[in-house]
Amino acid sequence: MSPGAPAPPRVGIQIVADIGDSRGNSFSIPEAWHRFLPSAVDLHITTLRPGQVRGNHYHPTRKEVIVVLHWDRWALYWDDGPAGSVSTREFGASGAVLLTVDPGAAHAIVNTGTRELCTLGLTDGRYDPADSVKKELVRQSGA
Repeated sequence: MSPGAPAPPRVGIQIVADIGDSRGNSFSIPEAWHRFLPSAVDLHITTLRPGQVRGNHYHPTRKEVIVVLHWDRWALYWDDGPAGSVSTREFGASGAVLLTVDPGAAHAIVNTGTRELCTLGLTDGRYDPADSVKKELVRQSGA
């Protein structure tokens, strides 16, 4: 990167500790999400069935915080903008993961396990289909 050039968009990953007890899991999301996204405007909650993909897009103008709550394996695919190569990271067992996604960073979540997973997404702008640009990072199984 040349001096003075803007940093490429990035995806941050943070494993969230399970502080649950005999009643079940409990996750306190670290303050990193609030520093990254101080004014959340939109909230969406999704589930993802085994073998399915969500994402395969980027947002040109919106920041996004995603919490993935999982009980089995899943994988994250992302890039660092149009010139960036695709990276991947696999997760297993159960837990919660905090993702911070810069504008321009494409991202996709793949459920590689046998149980549904759940995502909670926060953005700094209202949902607008024009601000979700398709970019295939990983192919949907069976597609």
